[in-house]
Amino acid sequence: MEKHIQLELLDIKKDDEQFFRSDEFAEALAMVWGFGSQHTTYFVLRSPNKEILNRFKQIVRNPVSMFDRDIDKEYGTYTQWNLVYNSNHPFILQIKKLGWTPKTHQVRNYPVGNFNEDVFVQTYIRLHYTLDTICARKQYIRPRIRINGSKNVLYGISTFLEQRLGIGKKKPQKHQKSTTTSTIYYHSREEIPIMLKYIEDFEALQKFESMKLGYVNREVMS
Repeated sequence: MEKHIQLELLDIKKDDEQFFRSDEFAEALAMVWGFGSQHTTYFVLRSPNKEILNRFKQIVRNPVSMFDRDIDKEYGTYTQWNLVYNSNHPFILQIKKLGWTPKTHQVRNYPVGNFNEDVFVQTYIRLHYTLDTICARKQYIRPRIRINGSKNVLYGISTFLEQRLGIGKKKPQKHQKSTTTSTIYYHSREEIPIMLKYIEDFEALQKFESMKLGYVNREVMS
C-alpha cells in the first residue's frame, strides 16, 4: 500500500510539472499577476468581470469558494467577484517561485522562470489595455493604447514587445489616480495594429481601422 501511495504522488507531481509548462498555466499566470492578492491562509483573485474568474477556475481547479460583494466608491457602487484558494494550492506555490508578491509590497516584478512568455504577455495586455484616440495640438487625432499595471511588470512587457515585435520600448508613466499603478502608452499608427494582431483582438483591430485619424476641423470634432 505504501508503494502505491508513493507512485500516486509521483504521478500527481508529474502532471503538475506538465501543467506548469502549458499555455493554460501562462494564461492563468497573467490573470493572477494582475488580480491576485494574498491573505494569511488563503489566496484571492478579484475582478468585477465574472468571466475572468470563471475562466481562471477552469484552468486552476479546486477553489475554496467564489462569491460577490458590492464595493462602494465615490463614483458609485459596483460588484466585485472573489475567487478563493488555499495558500498551499500547487498553483499558488508555483507562482511564488516565479516571483509573485502581494500588492501590499507596492512593487510587483515581472515573472522570472520557465513559462510561455508569449501567452503571458498576450493575456496580460488583453486584460489591462484600452484602445482610444487622443487629440493632440493643432487638432490632430492620434490612436492610443494604454496598458495599466505595476511599473516593473510593464517594463518587462515593453521590453518583450520590443524584442518580439520590434515595437519601440516605452517607459512606464505614473497613473493619474493610483500610487501603485503605472501606464505605458503606444501611439504609432504602424505599431498599434501589429500589437492588436499579436494579442488576437480582431474586434479592436476593426475599431482601429475605422478610426478617423489625422487632422480634423472643429466642426467634425463638435
